[in-house]
Amino acid sequence: MGRREFVVVKDPLSRAYYYFSEREWSILELLDGERSLTEIVSECAKRFAPDFVSPQALLQFVADARSKGLLRGGGAPPVGAPQFAWLRNPLAIRMPGINPDALLGRVATTTQWSAAYLTSPVFWVVWLVAIAGAAMTVLVHFESFSQHVGQAASQTSLSWWLLIASVVSVTKIVHELAHAMCCKLFGGECRELGVMFLVGVPCLYCDVSDAWMIPQRWKRVLISAAGMLAELTIATFAVVAWRFLDAGVARDVCVSIIVVCSVSTLLFNGNPLLRYDGYFILSDLVGIPNLASQARQLIRNWVRRFVWALPRVGSGESERPGVPVWHRSFFVGYGLLSAAYRMLIMFTLGSIAYGWLSSYGLNQLATFLVLGLVVAVAYRMVKPLLHRPEQADANLKDAGKRQVMLVAVGAVSLVLILLVPLPRHITVPSMVQATNAKPVYVATQGQVVDAVAYQSDVSEGDVLANLVNPDMVLQLAKQTTRRNEMRAQIDGLRKQQVSRPELASQIPATADLLASVTQRCQVLQESVDELVIRSPSSGRFYPPSNLLKADQDEVRQTWAGTPLQPSNRSAFLTAGTLVGHVGHPTDREAILLVDQADITLMQIGQSVSLLLPNRSRGSVLGKVTEVSPTPIETIPREFYASELIALPSHLALQRPAAAYYQVRVELGRSAATLAVRSTSQARIRVRSASLFRRIAEALAN
Repeated sequence: MGRREFVVVKDPLSRAYYYFSEREWSILELLDGERSLTEIVSECAKRFAPDFVSPQALLQFVADARSKGLLRGGGAPPVGAPQFAWLRNPLAIRMPGINPDALLGRVATTTQWSAAYLTSPVFWVVWLVAIAGAAMTVLVHFESFSQHVGQAASQTSLSWWLLIASVVSVTKIVHELAHAMCCKLFGGECRELGVMFLVGVPCLYCDVSDAWMIPQRWKRVLISAAGMLAELTIATFAVVAWRFLDAGVARDVCVSIIVVCSVSTLLFNGNPLLRYDGYFILSDLVGIPNLASQARQLIRNWVRRFVWALPRVGSGESERPGVPVWHRSFFVGYGLLSAAYRMLIMFTLGSIAYGWLSSYGLNQLATFLVLGLVVAVAYRMVKPLLHRPEQADANLKDAGKRQVMLVAVGAVSLVLILLVPLPRHITVPSMVQATNAKPVYVATQGQVVDAVAYQSDVSEGDVLANLVNPDMVLQLAKQTTRRNEMRAQIDGLRKQQVSRPELASQIPATADLLASVTQRCQVLQESVDELVIRSPSSGRFYPPSNLLKADQDEVRQTWAGTPLQPSNRSAFLTAGTLVGHVGHPTDREAILLVDQADITLMQIGQSVSLLLPNRSRGSVLGKVTEVSPTPIETIPREFYASELIALPSHLALQRPAAAYYQVRVELGRSAATLAVRSTSQARIRVRSASLFRRIAEALAN
């Protein structure tokens, strides 16, 4: 380990590895069952002068070694792995696996030549050049790459996600096998291979702890990094394939592999704050084995010393025999960062679980689960500090004062955490439409004769479509003929009443009948005129939702897609059919559907961000301009087609299963290129709320 040497003790039964510095190993050799504590302390003072090992530090070291089953006598606990130890870490649950060492040994024997490449500088130069070339390719074409990633992420079919899950599983299997093979080629052993649930996601794991038995540090680092190196190699080949593939499933798979095998691998496996590849690489590079456990133990000792008013360790004395004093600052920094990162992960997982359960109306269950998680984490942090050490008996008064102070600080911190308002956002479905879009409906049913093309610029009064209704035209002709006949009849009666006065009594009744027929003609003429559909305003003519045939109950529908598209010529459109919208050519607005439970949080002027799959978050922003006071009666089909709103039954096309309120949002210039009636999620920044208020709201619902 750098300039220091350690002794590694391997327990083949429990598969545990213990690391001891030369000083610690010397102390273990002094524990022969004959020397007393005083004699051992005196001998240490002679061997390690000018450093001093206190009796307290020696007792702690002996107790630690005894708890691990490394010492005999004094009723030492039995040696062996604790039962159900694989359930201790909820973030990475390891299931019992198999022993693949024999199989790996046969493979390593046939591929022994590959070890020469791992030690060849030429191989690593070529590999680094290939990785750099792939990275530069992605950076040069980053705009198209980000668009392709968005297109791949927007896939919603079950077959697509099953394919991606299979591909990712294969890459992770290669990752773990790279660790195992590299360890085997360098003389180590892989004693276990199995399945691990990493943050709930099943993946493969292999135990290459035997790498710590390899003396050369560079080999241990290479074994720890082998998985990431293998994934970066896969990502390099995926970049080459991505550049030569056309749009399709294969290209989407390639961009997914690039993201998973590069960014995801480096962020998670390369992160040294968790006990994964990056952690073991860092531990080897800085020359500190058991880095995480030593950091936690040091911080725990410092806190316990403060809580129980224990005496400070003297100058030049180590917290643990064999651990240099200069390591303390590094331990503390790493321990605090690691703890903060773990808390961040737990908070993120809790937020995801809360949002998922809340989407199904299980707010109370989500609240209790999150509170239970907080209590469990807090108890796990406080539990080691509750045990009173024997040295605390002489300072109980000072310890009591400190404990009261800590309780007070903790209570104030808890109150602040619960009561301080925190930013809050809600996510709702949204649909883009043209600003000031006015709907265009069919007023009189008829067949489509011709129409302007969608996306055409029109002026107010321009003809958008011509319909024909032969029955109505025939009725108008009949009524017009009858009207003309009655007019002629009245003229004849008026002429004849001079010679025949008795005919004068027929004129009023005939006139009333003529007025009725004339009114009927006017109504029919207006209906015939309405067969010519005109633009209600100036702007661009946009299509409505795409519909399937017979998509409406109780209505005979003879068209599909959009009503005025060329394939629907001669199709029969019923009165009230939406044929399109006329709105601004470039300005856009968004229509949000807010659930009844969140509508009270909405206010005019709130900031909104559209979460578009092919654009970065925050690139399309807007502000709320209108909040509907009543729920909407129908939901546009686009929300169902994009699965932003669940469709429990066909009747939901007419009436939504839940109460949604419409919120109108004015978008900025960045939305000018968005397709009209495209859907996505929208993130609304609502008024801040404290944790206490959020918990109360969840329980009330």
